[in-house]
Amino acid sequence: MAVRLASLVILLLLLTGCLGPSYYLQAVGGHLDLLGRRQPVATLLEDPATPQKLKHKLRHSQALRQFAREQLLLPVKGTFTRYADLERPQATWVLFATPAFSLQPEVWCFPVTGCLQYLGYFDRQGADIQAGKLRQAGRDVHIASSSAYSTLGWFDDPLLNTFIFWPESRLAALMFHEMAHQKLYLSDDSTFNESFAQAVSQIGVRLWLKESGREDLLAEYDRYLSQQSHFLEGVGVVRKQLERVYQSRLSPAKMAVEKQKVLQAAATHHGPGLANGWFAKGVNNAKLASVNTYSRLVPQLLRVYEELGEDRARFYQEMERLAALSKEEREAVLSADQRIGADE
Repeated sequence: MAVRLASLVILLLLLTGCLGPSYYLQAVGGHLDLLGRRQPVATLLEDPATPQKLKHKLRHSQALRQFAREQLLLPVKGTFTRYADLERPQATWVLFATPAFSLQPEVWCFPVTGCLQYLGYFDRQGADIQAGKLRQAGRDVHIASSSAYSTLGWFDDPLLNTFIFWPESRLAALMFHEMAHQKLYLSDDSTFNESFAQAVSQIGVRLWLKESGREDLLAEYDRYLSQQSHFLEGVGVVRKQLERVYQSRLSPAKMAVEKQKVLQAAATHHGPGLANGWFAKGVNNAKLASVNTYSRLVPQLLRVYEELGEDRARFYQEMERLAALSKEEREAVLSADQRIGADE
């Protein structure tokens, strides 16, 4: 562990790239602070001073770990066997950026995680500073808070105060999502990585609730997924409208006017009634791209799972096969209206 950590720190500091040393220093500093706060779950459960509410959630989390290993076939390793109180409501802040007339997110490449469509910060100020630089360069920018933090299996990621007290279904979804990254992660395809983890998360939550006999929570979760599907349809409509504008031959000045018309219409049409006012709170290319990164391929991946008889082992085998393809080939296969994984 110590050798791996030292190597990671040195590598990050050497490969500063265009972001500069300050980005990597905050990443390393925040990471070390988080790891330094970890306490073994077993120790906290035995400690009389640990609040009963926290003990209850910690026990529940360990049951979810066991379920992930035995039923979802995920490599849980030492993930979520420790707990850390960060003494703040968010774990990180995630920064997305796009060109002014494109929905394609900016990509940043790193020595450990590969190329990502976002930047992670342990403090909001650092994210705001970088966002300001990107805006000056003409980019659309969006900053989202994140309750989770993952090292993709490089370290034993802890449970955090930022999500441990969430409702049962939401906590399960987050834990399954993060552990899915340890099952499969590509160095150059954020959309596939996040969509895969989201798909596994949805599969896992529904299976967990079914097997635990929580029909009330299952019905509630299914309603939530239906609402999310409606929300994503709305996002898709706005994206298509903007893509038509960006593919037009309008001058930049006229294109900017048409872009604002589309975004204003989206905020007015969807208003506060969709996804807690997501559109009404303001939307731009980068905010739309953030949703696309995390969810665009989820319906296709769930379709694969269903076509394979909801066999998790076969599903993972098919995902590994797709992972061996190029990004363009994966996109083509998943967008094709054909049975995936069918016998030759």
